[in-house]
Amino acid sequence: MRSLIEVGFEVMVVTDATAGAITEFYDGYAASLTYFSMIASKVDNTDNTLAKAAEMWLTIKHAAAGSL
Repeated sequence: MRSLIEVGFEVMVVTDATAGAITEFYDGYAASLTYFSMIASKVDNTDNTLAKAAEMWLTIKHAAAGSL
């Protein structure tokens, strides 16, 4: 992820599609989300991500239809 960000990509992390080890003494999932929130362009869940993607698709579709 860091390599992609360094070359200019915007990187999004989907929280409920991410895994991390959880043991009695360590919550790797929470640690991962803390790290991701510091460097990723956006951190969100699947429902919000799909809703935004659908919104963007409709915007592109309408713009393309208007240019015909």
